[in-house]
Amino acid sequence: MCSPDNTVKLNVGGTIFQSTHSTLTKFDGYFKTMLETEIPILNFMRDGDVRLPDSEQDVEEISREANFYLLEGLMELCSRKLEVPEPENVSKMRFLESDDDVLRAIAYPEKPVLIFYYTVDRYDFVLKPCEDIKIFEVLKEYETTFDIYFRKRKPDAK
Repeated sequence: MCSPDNTVKLNVGGTIFQSTHSTLTKFDGYFKTMLETEIPILNFMRDGDVRLPDSEQDVEEISREANFYLLEGLMELCSRKLEVPEPENVSKMRFLESDDDVLRAIAYPEKPVLIFYYTVDRYDFVLKPCEDIKIFEVLKEYETTFDIYFRKRKPDAK
C-alpha cells in the first residue's frame, strides 16, 4: 500500500487516490489505525492466527479493528490475550437473575444491600462502566458491611 517514497495509493471504488503516509496518519482515526495495525489483521486473515503484541492498549485497538471487520476469530484471540486470571473473590460474587431475585434481596436484607448493574456487548462481554472501580477490592473491603449483588442491566427498549 505504501511505496518507497511514502506515497499511499488508495483504490476507492475503482478511482485511485494518492496521499502520503504522514498525511493519512497525522490524526487518530480510520487511516491511522489501518496503516499502523494492518500487519496483525492481514496476518490473521492470511494465516488464521497472529502473534499479538504485549501492550494491552495495542491488543484492544486490534480487537476494535477486528470487531469492525467482523473477524470473530481475531476478536477471540484478543479476548484471550486480554483475559485476567480469575481472582479468588469471584466465588463470593452473587448474581441476581430476575426481578424477583432483586425484590427478595432488598425486601429481607441481613445487611444494607449494594447492587452493581452491568451491561454486556453483543458478544456477552461485560462492559466496564468505570475504570476506577476495582470490583474485587470492593468485595474484599465491604463484604462484611454490605450484601453485595450483581445484576445484568436489561437492554434499552427501542
